[in-house]
Amino acid sequence: MDYARFLPHMDVVWTEEGNEPGVTKDDILISKIRTFKMAAKYNTSIFTYTGGGRGGKLAMAEAMAFNRQNLGMVGGALAGYELPEEQRTYIRFYRDRFHDLYRDVQNRADVAVLHGFASMAYNSDLPWQSSMLFEQALIQAKVPFDIIFDEHLRDLSKYRVLVLPDQESMSDAQAALVREYVRRGGGLVATGHASLFTEERRRRRNFALADLFGIDAPAYAAGRAPERIVDSTPVRNELGKGRIVYIPQVQPAMEKPSNAAMTSQYWKLPLNWHELIDAVKWAAGGELSLDVQAPPHVTAELIDQKDRVLVHLLNYAAERGPVSGKIAVSVAIPQGRKVGAAHLVSPDHPVESLQVAMRGNRAQFAAPRLDTYGVAVLELQ
Repeated sequence: MDYARFLPHMDVVWTEEGNEPGVTKDDILISKIRTFKMAAKYNTSIFTYTGGGRGGKLAMAEAMAFNRQNLGMVGGALAGYELPEEQRTYIRFYRDRFHDLYRDVQNRADVAVLHGFASMAYNSDLPWQSSMLFEQALIQAKVPFDIIFDEHLRDLSKYRVLVLPDQESMSDAQAALVREYVRRGGGLVATGHASLFTEERRRRRNFALADLFGIDAPAYAAGRAPERIVDSTPVRNELGKGRIVYIPQVQPAMEKPSNAAMTSQYWKLPLNWHELIDAVKWAAGGELSLDVQAPPHVTAELIDQKDRVLVHLLNYAAERGPVSGKIAVSVAIPQGRKVGAAHLVSPDHPVESLQVAMRGNRAQFAAPRLDTYGVAVLELQ
């Protein structure tokens, strides 16, 4: 599906994708975060099951944090009469806090992950695998990111880093836009065969962005042989004011048959996920807007409101119990502002005050608890 042609013309989109949130016995974090982020890029809302027998507190929490003004369908035809009290508590929280926490919001993203149409349409294997695994690393490392499409390459000014996870099919014009973004100070992280093919998926002799990567493409594999992987460690380079990291491969932790869809059973954190996140941080040239010290099954979403900063925290392993210990959070505050009052709100417990320390333009605090879902609210002065 060409999401970039479909989503802008919709107010609400229904999804039957499944991917009910949680953590599997194999420690794979399952979520609809990608779907919510693709829709949010076009100010579109997602409608999906969040309550009754096909949902629960975590599904509602995920919609509150990542969806836009839409709690979803809280059950089947008669589920509204049979909802467990804990789900009713979440619905009341959303209703009572709607104007306070969920209206007039804008997520803040340091990183943009490109889903190029040609790459994702002409090769249903490696671009999908690398994109979803790189996104999984960003999700579980609590890095604020957006999923973007070809049209957004024309203006990347709001992002500090662009990620090209095996986005192999790019036009010369698109490569020029990426090059100019880097020259002006943007960061770039590219993996595998990024820019090796034209927009018509004709193989180039070399990467279109070889001058940025600081390395050449592998020799052409004739016939039906698969494309080779560059035999190299990650390469760091600089051009103009920008920083670039080329990583030869997003290394899957689970083998996926080449003809199999990249479904959630394969979403296990890639083997080199630390390497991917380190590359993003280096390319950004400094601290990211949000740093959350919490287990990998905790996710976060950074939201700006007028005179407020919100940090949504979700425990995807809530069925195993609350997060053990405090969660340390450091968040960048807009220039010239400081934090006044701060508190943690949640449908799981009463409001709790937060003690905030300012370190330059960063607010630091510790969330004292996280059962399933909480929102740290920082009031700006």
